[in-house]
Amino acid sequence: MSATLFTSSKYSATDAAGLPLASGLVYTYAAGSLTPQATYTSQSGASPNTNPIVLDSSGRANIWLGPYAYRFIVKNAAGVLMPDGDTDNITNPVASVQLTQPTTDLMVGDGVTTVYTLSANPANVNNVLFSLGGAIQVPTVDYTLSGVVITCTAPPPTGVVGFFNYTIALPVGTNDASLINFSTQTTYPAGTVGSKLRESVSVLDFIPASEYAAIKSYTSTLDVTDYFNAALAASAVVRVPAGGYRTLYPINMSARRTANGFSGRRLIGEGADRVQINAYTGVYPCIDCTGQSTGEVSGINFRSDNPPVGMTAANCASIGLQMGRGNIAQQCNQLNLVDLRFNLTSDMTRNAGNGTIGICNDASEHVIADRVQIYANLPIVSHNGLQFAIARSANIAVKGAAYEQPYTGGAISCTIHEWRNTQLIAWDSFRAMWMHQVASVEFPNLYTSTRKMVSLLPAQKESFYLSGASANVMIRCYQEVSGLFGATYRMDHRFLTLDGSHQGLNVQVQRGVSDFGFTIPATAESSVMMLNAAYLNDSVIDCNYLSGNYNASGDNLGFANEAVAVTGTPNSVRNTKFVLDSVFSRTGAGNIFGTIGAFSFNVDSINFLSGASYYGAQKGTFVPVVIGLATAGAGTYTFQAGYFSRSGRTVHFVVSLGWSAHSGTGGMAITGLPFISDVNVFQAVSVQYDGFTVGAGKQLVAAIQNNQTRVILNQADPAGGALLGAQVDTVVASLIVSGTYLIA
Repeated sequence: MSATLFTSSKYSATDAAGLPLASGLVYTYAAGSLTPQATYTSQSGASPNTNPIVLDSSGRANIWLGPYAYRFIVKNAAGVLMPDGDTDNITNPVASVQLTQPTTDLMVGDGVTTVYTLSANPANVNNVLFSLGGAIQVPTVDYTLSGVVITCTAPPPTGVVGFFNYTIALPVGTNDASLINFSTQTTYPAGTVGSKLRESVSVLDFIPASEYAAIKSYTSTLDVTDYFNAALAASAVVRVPAGGYRTLYPINMSARRTANGFSGRRLIGEGADRVQINAYTGVYPCIDCTGQSTGEVSGINFRSDNPPVGMTAANCASIGLQMGRGNIAQQCNQLNLVDLRFNLTSDMTRNAGNGTIGICNDASEHVIADRVQIYANLPIVSHNGLQFAIARSANIAVKGAAYEQPYTGGAISCTIHEWRNTQLIAWDSFRAMWMHQVASVEFPNLYTSTRKMVSLLPAQKESFYLSGASANVMIRCYQEVSGLFGATYRMDHRFLTLDGSHQGLNVQVQRGVSDFGFTIPATAESSVMMLNAAYLNDSVIDCNYLSGNYNASGDNLGFANEAVAVTGTPNSVRNTKFVLDSVFSRTGAGNIFGTIGAFSFNVDSINFLSGASYYGAQKGTFVPVVIGLATAGAGTYTFQAGYFSRSGRTVHFVVSLGWSAHSGTGGMAITGLPFISDVNVFQAVSVQYDGFTVGAGKQLVAAIQNNQTRVILNQADPAGGALLGAQVDTVVASLIVSGTYLIA
């Protein structure tokens, strides 16, 4: 036993005159009594003092206290009590801060019995609070204590219930944490240490102690899924100490809601470089956060890319983290993902051919992620209602009751997501991200990389795929494209595919290219593809290559055949700026768009490499043809040329025609304009003619018909006469027609 020094140095006493109490006597008793209680000569507590203690010639002695309360009586050598020499309830300063165990014993009076035995020794009668029928009894007056025996002064009345409440102190020197018990299964009263400890638990509190060494050495093979789930059920905050853990089913963060609808579960690891969960959950996710709100997952590395002995690739997880609304329309929002890694296997047969998915978000909102690194076929999917089938963790037969069912209501946009310092590495795929119907999503500091083996079948062609309707999406990304020594990888070539309607996009991707271990695409694609009647408004698309030996000044040989390719009609690109390093020269006329459809205007596009600017521009040639409005006929042309340039909805054109004969009859028109004119108005253009027969006093004029691709020629009367149609001149004639018109 360890004792505590009574005073800061040797105990000393003086007489009434203030002189040392030479050979004085110090009697030590239990507090409130004359029961002798030992003190000790040293801290070890091995040697008790004599009782009484005889002071030396200086009135001093070594007095070390045990873990008790004392009464000291001091007398001189003749046995005379000294002034103020009776001091009661002297406590050990260390014992006063020792942890104690509260204990309660019950008794029922029978009108006869006065002696009751306690279940433990309170050490002092003053440590016992005795209530009888609700009335507090007075120690040493109404009851006394000897060891574990309480003796009442009078027998308690028949049927009256009494309680003995007291605490048991742990001995000095043994009051370390190894003797303090705590159970995660016990509900402790509010305000107690137990209740405070329950506010945050370690997952190790639930795992057998025999497994600790294997976990700490990262060699554990025990399935700890149930222990993780039990911890999350017991406490709002579960800490994961450093080590290696194995799970065979998803860790269940779902269905953990409180009465007010918030889940608030936090799974906090010591760091992704120190905590590794080897998840072999098969078609299911490593961790399921469906229906989780105001929660957090942090500081963990989820690995499922290297099956151990006894398992195959089929045991590896299909999804890293799954989140989304719950089946009863519970929100999944305010979820924080911090310092996480997901290392998944490559298997393009998973998830309806999309491959393994790092984070699968099905209609969750208000997600903030920071320092998240994902290795998967498709690192991030964010959908308002998944467009393909995945295996839901809720369908696990043996554990299904514990997991939240997925939301099955109407489509809800994924809104307000912020992904800071995110790294997406797409294994065997070009697609780093697929977002469907999202709004207010930001990737302010994104890094992506692709690893697409040439020997594998082609996968998705673009780095970023946006479908549905999206608004206010910001992606600022540096993308590395490189190979690895010993293997040949295919260069990904398309930056972005847009499918649907998009407003307010700000996509800035700078792609750095290394010059080893990869091959350029067999067939070049566009830098940006717009599909299925997509439209793009009020946006900036800035995607280009920064470095690499495959770059050529003003050209990007092998990477892109045009800046923006558009399929489907109608399409619209409005108030949008493109900064792209596309191969304008390959179209022969610097055409920034492929088939743009019917609508396109206010588009500013810049070739990153050459610096050339195009403001929604197209330019080229066309073949004008003279026809008769009664009988079209055919002409023998001496020259026949048409030129145009287009900016947005405005087209400027020049037609130069000469013929030596024509068989048409009736009024005259020139067909073959490159774009259909505005549906609402005729638009006048200028005409110059030579050898063309015009009526006396008349003047040749021209106009473009509404909703047509032809110019009508008429004879105007300067004096104000009626406008007459100009007839086809069947002999030698020439015309130059030029002007500007609005298209549909």
